[in-house]
Amino acid sequence: MSDDEAPAVQIARLEEQVKGLTTLLSEREKQTTLAFASSEKAVMKAEEAQQRVNTSQNEFRGALKDQAGSFATKDEVFAVKETINALATRADLDRAIERVASLEKMSASNLGAAGNSTSLRVVQFQIVGTVISLATLVLLFFTLFRG
Repeated sequence: MSDDEAPAVQIARLEEQVKGLTTLLSEREKQTTLAFASSEKAVMKAEEAQQRVNTSQNEFRGALKDQAGSFATKDEVFAVKETINALATRADLDRAIERVASLEKMSASNLGAAGNSTSLRVVQFQIVGTVISLATLVLLFFTLFRG
């Protein structure tokens, strides 16, 4: 602007510049508003997606916790192992075999006795029970330590 120009021309130019700046400012405000709205929408979508992931992870954690609750602890497994070792020693097996043999002898001697059918049944059940117990111990031993 020079001093030669009339003040009315200068005012017109300034008003035109102000009008241009006002229009530019209005456009920038619109762009900023749109950018903020888009960013807010993106944040909401991301939060929803994260909530779905969190829900899925929490369900998985719950399933793992339930599963872990059904597992035997190290102390429990060790106690079972020690019990089996104590019960499954060769001496225990030999004693069990001797007991079965003595029960068989008792059964055989009672076979000839009249009126002892009840005691014969008792001896037979003792033999069956001992054999089943022995078989269970052997299977348990092989299941835990061989399989």
